[in-house]
Amino acid sequence: MNSRHYDPDKLKELREVARLTQEQVAIKLDVHRQTVFRAETGQSASYELLCALCELYDYDVVSLLYPRPLEMEAE
Repeated sequence: MNSRHYDPDKLKELREVARLTQEQVAIKLDVHRQTVFRAETGQSASYELLCALCELYDYDVVSLLYPRPLEMEAE
């Protein structure tokens, strides 16, 4: 399952705040560095990866998936 709606810039910001390199994150999550790179550039990221990244950064996954309030449909 690919998550199409998330804020890749926020992922990079969270990593930088945690003072980690992409390589360090990859090692902690047991993934390739390219996987972290792709997530941070918005190319691809599974829901499972996003959850793991949010857990690592102590960040709410819902806030990452829905960075702006959802628009309500007009009734």
